[in-house]
Amino acid sequence: MSYMILILLLFGMVFTDLPIFPSKTVTHSLMFLIAPFVFILVLVIKKFKININGYFSIKIFTLYILATLFSSLIILTYTTIYLKGDINKYGINFLIKFFEGFFSLSFLHFLVLYNLIFVFERISMNALKKIIVSIFTFLTFIAFIEYINPEFLNAFHNFSKGYDRLRLLNMEPSHAGLNYFILFLLTLLLVKSFKLKLLLALSGFTVLVFIGSKGLFISIAFALFGTLLCNKRLIKDVKILFGLLFVFLLIVYINYSIILEAFIIDIEKFTSFSTRGSGFLGSVLTLFQYPLGTGYGTYIYFYPRLLEEGYIILNNMFTSIIGINLSRLEINEMIETGRNIGAKAGIPQAVVMNGWLAVIFFLFLFIYLYKTVKGLKVVNFISNNEEVILYFFIFVLIFQLLFGSEYTLLYSIWLPVALIEKMKKDAKKYEA
Repeated sequence: MSYMILILLLFGMVFTDLPIFPSKTVTHSLMFLIAPFVFILVLVIKKFKININGYFSIKIFTLYILATLFSSLIILTYTTIYLKGDINKYGINFLIKFFEGFFSLSFLHFLVLYNLIFVFERISMNALKKIIVSIFTFLTFIAFIEYINPEFLNAFHNFSKGYDRLRLLNMEPSHAGLNYFILFLLTLLLVKSFKLKLLLALSGFTVLVFIGSKGLFISIAFALFGTLLCNKRLIKDVKILFGLLFVFLLIVYINYSIILEAFIIDIEKFTSFSTRGSGFLGSVLTLFQYPLGTGYGTYIYFYPRLLEEGYIILNNMFTSIIGINLSRLEINEMIETGRNIGAKAGIPQAVVMNGWLAVIFFLFLFIYLYKTVKGLKVVNFISNNEEVILYFFIFVLIFQLLFGSEYTLLYSIWLPVALIEKMKKDAKKYEA
């Protein structure tokens, strides 16, 4: 039963651009059906007894969704009164948008994490390794097929792509990059054979290069620095230092030879950098203008002005420093039509909706994960190599969710969280 549940959850994580229900973003993955179904199944198995205190990540997530649900309802009520009953913008009803935002960006992700922790409790690390390695191998094979014949995969997508970068079975390369990278790191963590790790690392890096996610490679570079700065004793381990230095030089080369040119072109001619940067600054402005956020549904009313202010600040900086005016085509379209309006990265989007509550949630979660990994090493439950990979995991997630990827369909981000929770519980048995 546990194996079947895990395979169902992984299916929802891997196939995130299915053309079955194209009207809403969340329905591009069947996770919106899988996670609630599995959760109900889990409740039946556990005889409807839920213990949220057993795992810190579940406990803080529960508090977060309850707090944000309450605060968003207050904001929705206030906005309705302020607008004298007019609860529509861009032809979108705030109440419907409230349900969609809460379900897709908070509650559904909570269900995924809860289900993963339940499953990880009940399967061995060896069984988990076999499943994760199989999924990683499958995605690598998919990357090979897409490189040779991209049209072959169109049946698994909502629309055909008009670019050369790989997107695997996801909506776009930024999603594909983080999804693949998470499974890649999990594979390197769980596989013990050095020769097999080397082979998987070579194939994994090759696929990541062809995916070409600019944000992911920049996040990897920052994550390497973060891993070393917060764990200076790792520098004393010659093997680890050499390995990290090799990876760093490889990432620098990739960023310089492939990513830098595309990044500069993006700044000068296109909209991705401008939109993401403006969205990030807009989320920072939210913290000071709307401490509790702008709400799950009402953000479409408040956020356009914040996005505009974010663009003005960012554009003034670039104009004064390097004399470049940033494109605002995508920003104009979002503000005028309301389509795809958002901060374009996971944590900033959560901040726009939930303000300081989102900051507290992610801060406490990542601090907890960091301290848990540190504790696992203290009791010698994990090796030096495993420790480095887990720290690296945490920092990549932080930087990528801050600057690189939305997480509406990125359910795989909870895999390392569930794994660290499993390791913590297994370590207690190990100590006993």
